[in-house]
Amino acid sequence: MPRQFLTRTKADEHDAVAEALAGRENELASYDANVVSYTQQLVVMDATLPPEWPAELVRLQGKSNEQIFAIGTRGDDAILASQLNHRERVRMLLFTETAERAKSETAYEHCLHCLPVDPVEKQVALDRYIAKEAARRAKSL
Repeated sequence: MPRQFLTRTKADEHDAVAEALAGRENELASYDANVVSYTQQLVVMDATLPPEWPAELVRLQGKSNEQIFAIGTRGDDAILASQLNHRERVRMLLFTETAERAKSETAYEHCLHCLPVDPVEKQVALDRYIAKEAARRAKSL
């Protein structure tokens, strides 16, 4: 059963949902941008780096640049190991962003479901949020 507040109006509830929806949209836009960036980075790295770790460098897999240097690896081997480790980090970041985006999409869908059913009430709530944000941004200039 929904909670009954004494001081909050239906408009307050609609405004809160519109604000939450905007937050999720910003979050999804950020995840989308990161997924595109990581995907593009991997395309470049996959085109320029060997598909597998060379046997002589496997011992450097997962090591930081500082660790690679401390081990005594220098020159082209050190650079290649650093690049291969970076590619693995970007792969993990791509996975993480994709997984987090999926969770955010679920929350976004819930926000959409919580908007007023009536199209006029829905648009009023969204317009109020947009106007409030525009005023906030104008004030910060």
